[in-house]
Amino acid sequence: MKKTIIATLLCCFTALGIAQQAIEITDQTLKISGEEYLYFGFTAGDEVIFSLEEVNGKELKEVEILRYPDQVVYANLQVGMLEKRLRITEEGVYQFRLKHSGFGSRICRVSIGRIPAPGKASFNTAVTWVERSTTEAAIIGYETKQVACSRRVVAAIDTTIETILNRTERVHSSTNLNGNTTSIGFSIPETVYEPNIHVPDKITETVSWAYAISTGTSGDAWYKNANTKAAATNVTKTMISTGLLSTGYGALAILAIEGVSMFSSPPGGGDNVLFGITHAADGSAPTIAEGNSVAAFGKVTQYRGGNYTLQLTNDNIIEAINVDVKVIAVIITTTYQDEEYEETQFIPIKEQPTVKPEKVLVPVIGG
Repeated sequence: MKKTIIATLLCCFTALGIAQQAIEITDQTLKISGEEYLYFGFTAGDEVIFSLEEVNGKELKEVEILRYPDQVVYANLQVGMLEKRLRITEEGVYQFRLKHSGFGSRICRVSIGRIPAPGKASFNTAVTWVERSTTEAAIIGYETKQVACSRRVVAAIDTTIETILNRTERVHSSTNLNGNTTSIGFSIPETVYEPNIHVPDKITETVSWAYAISTGTSGDAWYKNANTKAAATNVTKTMISTGLLSTGYGALAILAIEGVSMFSSPPGGGDNVLFGITHAADGSAPTIAEGNSVAAFGKVTQYRGGNYTLQLTNDNIIEAINVDVKVIAVIITTTYQDEEYEETQFIPIKEQPTVKPEKVLVPVIGG
């Protein structure tokens, strides 16, 4: 029955107006007890007509067509009957791999035909094995060699404190005609890459920042007490070089750099202030901190460079209040430089090349 497949398909092609003749390459019956391979050469533009039938109604485990040696162009599993047309896009040797695993064997009728590419009717699809000699040099040892190399290293890391806010803000009472809320905008420095972000010689970035908010004389005493404790602690020894002990930011700097608080609980007496700090980020305004107290403090690491707003509100009906606001940023500047060094490399020593035979598949065209 399968002998007529190529002719039948040709009739269909002729009816569709295809004038080229189909050339039969093989029509055979194979007994497959493991893996069977068929090799044929095809050229670009060929159309391959491949049909397979297991004569006993059983199945092959796998059918593959590869452009030799390992480029899979078609694959199918559990195949009992198959009719496949394949357009060839690249000239080469093609392997038809038929695989059966398990007990017994499979009897398969295989037909392969070719509708040649224009002008390629005489292309010889036969494939033969030929020997090709290649040279291969054996490695008999290694020699060491010192090679000059360069790498990017950290030359210096400098930590500085930048004052962002240090002011006293007058916030009116809730009955004041001008309102009882004051807003203060401030900016934390963004990361700077010099000369560019791709290969920087210097990176300056804010790693954290801290704030302290207090009201009146009781709040002022609270802040000074924190600085007194900061001056007495050993933690400040790591920051002597920055001159923080004499700036009035000792407690706030320890908080921003070390994460250690020298601040006590807010004093019991005094005027409270409602506060909120928001960050202008991507069109939103997340709240960084908020509260209602005579004194408050905090360290921020999640949000760094960018614009912020501190809002202060006085809920006292009669009295205005003075609010002391301090914000500092911890800025680290990392400087890089190129360092020259030598690296030991092992160079292989090869003996005189020898000739080694190698079998490869090649299509024979016109032979």
